[in-house]
Amino acid sequence: MVLIVGVLSYRVTDSLVLTNQQDSLRADATLAAQQIESEINGLVRDARSLAANGLVRNAIVDSQGRSVYLQPFFSDYRPSGKVLFSLTLTDFRGQRVAHTYRGHQPGSYIGAAWLPAVINRAQTHVGHAEQDGLSVLTVAWPVIYPATGQPEGALVLEWRPKQLLSQVAGSFMYGADYA
Repeated sequence: MVLIVGVLSYRVTDSLVLTNQQDSLRADATLAAQQIESEINGLVRDARSLAANGLVRNAIVDSQGRSVYLQPFFSDYRPSGKVLFSLTLTDFRGQRVAHTYRGHQPGSYIGAAWLPAVINRAQTHVGHAEQDGLSVLTVAWPVIYPATGQPEGALVLEWRPKQLLSQVAGSFMYGADYA
């Protein structure tokens, strides 16, 4: 009789521990998904706002004076979140005008398949590509020049999902805020 009670007790306890672990993992996964969603939403919201910023919208056609103020503005730009990202402002041809890159000069988007839709039809582009063997997500917004109401450039946001996932995973592994 004692053996039966012991076996049943073990089974019940094992089941409760397993259920508790599953619930804990589910809660961690939900929290991680919420953190990822929040970071991406914040980054996209900040970049979309920047594409509509008066300084950026007017600078897109100020080819003579923008080098004085636009690149320093982009160099100092810091969004509200912690996602590693890059922002590039291009003219209507896709040529880089300003960027947030550190340490290297980004190329241009001349000839990018998505550029005509952004410039000619004022559509937002969302895409995925591989760079250096890593996945890169891209969102590009038209930059509308106020005087004409027409797109004169694009603001291109790029980030690597793997870096964001690593940052969020680190917060669970080490119990710290991800950075």
